[in-house]
Amino acid sequence: MGDSRRFELMGNLISKRFPPDKYNRVLDIAGGQGYLSLNLMERGYVCKLVDSRKSGYSRKIRKRHRPCTDREVRKFSHDLYYTVDIVVGMHPDQATEEILRWATLNRKPFAVCPCCVMPTSFILRDPSMSKWKWWVGYLKSIVKNTHSVDEIYLKMKGKNLVLIGVPIDKE
Repeated sequence: MGDSRRFELMGNLISKRFPPDKYNRVLDIAGGQGYLSLNLMERGYVCKLVDSRKSGYSRKIRKRHRPCTDREVRKFSHDLYYTVDIVVGMHPDQATEEILRWATLNRKPFAVCPCCVMPTSFILRDPSMSKWKWWVGYLKSIVKNTHSVDEIYLKMKGKNLVLIGVPIDKE
């Protein structure tokens, strides 16, 4: 299992790069039981969580923050519309690519920590590259014309790369 601090560390990064006074409405994709949303709500964000699993929120969130967030059970797709300021995903598995496509289409900033299992789902196009390196390159290629992307590493065990994207101003 992942590092128990992952949601706190991701929340720290998001709040530093996208402060809640400017980026208040967050779309948390494949957020599972809502731990990242909980962390962000405690920092002053308003979160909408979309996840295809029907497992629901953790007991902690149901007790403390149920009224502060909105959970939608559905498979996320880049053609859905939401009124938000930023889109995030913490190890969102198959939704990683859709998050980036959504951010591109809607010109919204994003913070996504890609999942480690997804590179194994693709046929490696360049045998000289590791599957992980190819996967990260592929993800960055989705947004290369619309976003400036930084790679930031969280100080945690497991896959800790976070791609932070900010829309490029059109001139």
